[in-house]
Amino acid sequence: MEKYNDTVVIDENTYIEEYLPEDLEEDCGSDDIYYIDEDTGNVADIPVNEEIPLLAEQVPLCPQPNQLAEYLEAHGYCEIAPMEFYRNIFKEGCLSETAKDDDLYKRPGRVQTLVLAKEPKYQQYAETEHTVAFFNDLKNLNRAIQASVDKYEQLSRKGIYGKESVYITTITNACSYFKKGTKADSMYQLFALIVEIDDIKGAGEIDSSMKSCIGMGSLLRKLQNGDCPKPTYLVCSGMGIHLYYVFEKPIRLNRKYIRYQYERLNSYKKSLMKYIWTSDVSTSEPQVQGIAQKYRVVGTPTKYGSICRAFKFGGSVSLEYLNSFCEVLGCRPIKELYEKSKSQLYQNMEEAKENSSSTGDVKPNFGRKGTMHRNAFYSALARVCEQVKVGHRYFAVYCLAVTAKMCSIPYEELEKIILKDGLMDVLNSIEGAENNQFTVEEAQKALHAYYFNEYFMKRETFEEWTGVKLPEPVKRSGRKRKDHMKYMQEARKEKRAKGEIVDGGGRPLKWWPTFAYRLVCPEGEKTACMKYSGLSRRTVDKYWCLYDNVKNQLPALLAGLNESIKSHTWGEILAGDIELKNAPSKPASIKEYTEACLKKYGLLELGKDK
Repeated sequence: MEKYNDTVVIDENTYIEEYLPEDLEEDCGSDDIYYIDEDTGNVADIPVNEEIPLLAEQVPLCPQPNQLAEYLEAHGYCEIAPMEFYRNIFKEGCLSETAKDDDLYKRPGRVQTLVLAKEPKYQQYAETEHTVAFFNDLKNLNRAIQASVDKYEQLSRKGIYGKESVYITTITNACSYFKKGTKADSMYQLFALIVEIDDIKGAGEIDSSMKSCIGMGSLLRKLQNGDCPKPTYLVCSGMGIHLYYVFEKPIRLNRKYIRYQYERLNSYKKSLMKYIWTSDVSTSEPQVQGIAQKYRVVGTPTKYGSICRAFKFGGSVSLEYLNSFCEVLGCRPIKELYEKSKSQLYQNMEEAKENSSSTGDVKPNFGRKGTMHRNAFYSALARVCEQVKVGHRYFAVYCLAVTAKMCSIPYEELEKIILKDGLMDVLNSIEGAENNQFTVEEAQKALHAYYFNEYFMKRETFEEWTGVKLPEPVKRSGRKRKDHMKYMQEARKEKRAKGEIVDGGGRPLKWWPTFAYRLVCPEGEKTACMKYSGLSRRTVDKYWCLYDNVKNQLPALLAGLNESIKSHTWGEILAGDIELKNAPSKPASIKEYTEACLKKYGLLELGKDK
C-alpha cells in the first residue's frame, strides 16, 4: 500500500482520494495515513501495515471470460485492441473531421448504446440512447465504449446484469451515414462487409485446455481451406462470431439513390451467410440480415457479461477477390457502379433530402396501403404460429406488420392481434423460449414497421426473414401468367370444338355510351361525349365511328332506336334498358337488341382490342 499526496493506493486498480481538513494538514506527518470515518465524520489514523476496509462498490470487477476469444487466443490468433480495430476499418481521413465538415465525400459513422431489460421488474434500468456521430478522430466511439463498460460495472455490482435480466448492447456498423438516421436509405459508404454467426456449436462447453470447440473448428477449417472468402477479422461477441471483410477502399452505396449496387452487396452478404452458417458450425438456423444491420462494438460488454474481442485473421479484401467466390456462393458479382464524376448528381439529391428534414425528426410514413385480401394476412399469421422459431420472432412480427398494411388492416386491429389475442403467448411457448422470452417492448418496436417501412414486402423476403414457409399461391393454379394464358386458350379451343359456348367472357366492351351519345347528338363533339359518358378519350375514339357504320349499313335499326329513345332521359338511355318499339322478336332492351345486330353483321368486331 502506497501513499501519493492525499491518495491511498491499495493496488493499481483501486484508490481512495482523501480530503483532509485544513487544520489537520500541518499535523500530518509524511509517513502517516489518515482517513475520514463516514459514520462519525472524525479523522483517524491507520497503521501502515493495516488493511483499509473497502466498500462493496469499490471491489475491482472482473468480467466473465469470453470462451470463444480464449479459444482463438489459445490457438495462436493475435488479438487487436478496440480502437486499433476501428482505426483499421475507418482509415485516417475517411470520415468527416467535425460535425461542420463541408467535404461532401466524407460523412460520420454512428454508434448507439441500449440498456435492455428482459422483465418488467427491471424496466427502471432500461435506457434507449439516440445514435451518436463519431468523426475522424473516433473520440465519440471511444467514449461510447468506455461509457458502456462503466454502465456494465454499475449493473454488475447491483447483481442484475445478465441476458435474463438487464444487459447492455452498444452497436455500430462499418459504414458512414449522410443523414441522422441509420437506416439503409441513410448509408453513404461501406467500409467492411460483416457476417454474423450466432450460437457457435460447443461454445459453452470449452474446457480450460481450450483444445476443442466443434463449431469453431468447422468454421476455421472452412476459412483456412479457401472454401469461402477469408475475413480480415474475427470478432467474438459472446456465443457468436462476427466476420469482418474490410474493403481495400470504401464502396459508395445507398438503397434509394444507388439501389442496384446496394442490392448486389446485400445479396452477396446473404449468400455468404447462408453458406457459412451451417449445422456443423451453429446450433441455430441462419438469421439472414442485410448490410444495414448494426453489430456489437468491440470492447463493450456482451449479454453474457464477457467483453467483445477482435482477432486478426486475414488481409483487406477487394471486390475481385470476393467475386471469385460467386459461383460457389450462388450469387451475382459485386460491381463498382459508382463513379466520382457522377457524384455531384447524387450529392445534390442527398443534400436536398437532408435539408428537407434538417430537424432530424423521424416522421411516420402514411403512404399507400396495399390491395391484397385480408385473408392473406391471416394465412401468414397462421403459418407464423406453426413454424416460427427462436431467433426469428422479432422479424416475424415485423413482417406481419408490413403484411397487415398490404392487406389494409387497421393498425389498431393489428396491435390487438399481436399483443392481446395470444400471439405473444405462442411466441413465448415455442421450443427454446423458456429462458429467452420475447417481450412486449420488442413486439411494439417491430410493429413500427406498419408506419415506417416505405416498401412493400415480397413473398421471398417474408420467408427469408422469418424462416416461415408461406402457403403456395392458388392463383392460376401455380402457373406463370404466360403459361396460364396458353393453357386457357387451348381449353377454349377444345370447348369450342365440342360445340360449347365459350365466347362472351372477359371484360365487357364499352361501346354503348359512345353510341348512345351519338344517337342523342349525331353532330356532337368527342369532348362532350367524354363529359356525359365518363369514358376516356381513347375509348371514345375507339367507338366513335360505330354510329356512322350503323347509319350506312343498318338504317332501319337506327330509325327504330331513334323512335324508342324519344321522351326518355339521358340516364335511362345510358343504362340501355329501354324497351325497343316494334321489335321483330320477343321484347328486348335497345342495348341488347343493338348488340345482337352489331355482332350478326360483324360491326362490333371493329371495336374489340387487338
